[in-house]
Amino acid sequence: MGDSNTQKTPVSTPLSASEFRTIQWADLMPKEDLEALLNPPGYVTDIEDGSFEDQISNQIRNTITGANDDRYYQALTSSRIVREMDGQAIRIPGFIVPLEFDDGQTITQFFLVPFFGACVHVPPPPPNQIIFVHYL
Repeated sequence: MGDSNTQKTPVSTPLSASEFRTIQWADLMPKEDLEALLNPPGYVTDIEDGSFEDQISNQIRNTITGANDDRYYQALTSSRIVREMDGQAIRIPGFIVPLEFDDGQTITQFFLVPFFGACVHVPPPPPNQIIFVHYL
């Protein structure tokens, strides 16, 4: 999830379904980042889809400053993680963004993301909301 200091722990033996803990995407995000994303600046939530403001949202964002605004945009690009999740056997719902295939066209690397179209049709979620999976 973007942290090069994280120790990679390969799963060496199969686990039964009962050994996995089901989590939600918010569980992967530090509380401060989650709080910032759940409370966006008013101008973000007041923009109607397709409106003039929607079309120039980057310009609006760049001209409005403030601690809450900055914290919101920092959370959108945060790669901070919840260290307690490292090495845990988890189950999480999500969508696959294929990255690599083997000769038999089996996916060998992919991103698991929280919503359909992420990284393909719409902007990606925050880095701490993207799970990289590599298997042989």
